[in-house]
Amino acid sequence: MQKPSQALILGIDTTGPADSVALARGEHIVASLSLSRPPMSSRPLLRLIDVLCVQAQCALDDVTALAVNVGPGAFTGLRIGLATAQGLAVAYGKPLVGCTAFEALLALVPQWQGALCPVVQARKGEVYAALYHMHGDGERWTVEEKLPGMVVTPDALCTLIHEQTLFLGSGVTAYRAVLTAALSSNAVCLDLVETRTGLAASVARWGATRGQQGDDPWRVRPYYIRPADARPPRIAANAAGVASGAALRRGGMPGDVPAWGGQDMLDGVDAALIERAQRENDEFCRLLEAHQVYEAQLSSYDSLSYLSETQEVERKRLQKLKLQGKDRMMAILNDINLPKVNRP
Repeated sequence: MQKPSQALILGIDTTGPADSVALARGEHIVASLSLSRPPMSSRPLLRLIDVLCVQAQCALDDVTALAVNVGPGAFTGLRIGLATAQGLAVAYGKPLVGCTAFEALLALVPQWQGALCPVVQARKGEVYAALYHMHGDGERWTVEEKLPGMVVTPDALCTLIHEQTLFLGSGVTAYRAVLTAALSSNAVCLDLVETRTGLAASVARWGATRGQQGDDPWRVRPYYIRPADARPPRIAANAAGVASGAALRRGGMPGDVPAWGGQDMLDGVDAALIERAQRENDEFCRLLEAHQVYEAQLSSYDSLSYLSETQEVERKRLQKLKLQGKDRMMAILNDINLPKVNRP
């Protein structure tokens, strides 16, 4: 195993207004890139990683581990970043660690004394936020979580603040006036360039302390806090019931609802049977989530106007894995046998 100082960590962040990637050895950033994009544009994330490796004069095989921002943040961007990180980690046999947006933001102020509140825009006039307290003696610093991640309006967030607090993140840019008006000197607002250019460098540094003890890539899950607005109809109908219950049973966050990964994926299968499989079979839930990951990864390839030979091989591999997963899900449904499913 490499020493921590020698470990090369690839950090990925696609949860904000810019996609960013970075390579880090410990606290040292070897290379970093950021690409701002207009709404609804394609996301050439894999190409960005290729350019990063060229800039750093290394290959993905040289990377020790990957770290990815798992949110909260923009739902589509979050899923694309996580799917890409999982695909690369599996393809190259590397561990993967998930870093929340809150952890990435806290890592930017490693020696703040007192209360901190990372704030991330959540749209609809709301923000994702959490409350922490940091203290230390110059060498050893401790971060305590006071309130876990939540989605609130800025006004409601202000009612939770009773001492001078450092606010940082994209929510500060949007709601600085609200925070300072309500809290006066208790609001210390830090405007970070990373909220516009991406948190990949901070994610990579954070991952450098944990990368070689990373998880199985498929065990790294998104941190949503709030359910996605856009869901296929059958999932939308169950969002508050069976599906979210299955997510909680597996240890997920509220709103961590498995997506169908395409409405035609299990066409003709009785909905009650699928709901039963989600309640009773962990493997089925895992396969359903993996199918979503494959679809997001394939979508990122489809957005490119040109695929390299390596990317084309990876695309075909993902298509094969997606079909294998679907076959296995159909087999599980047949085993449950309520009612019997006729496989095509």
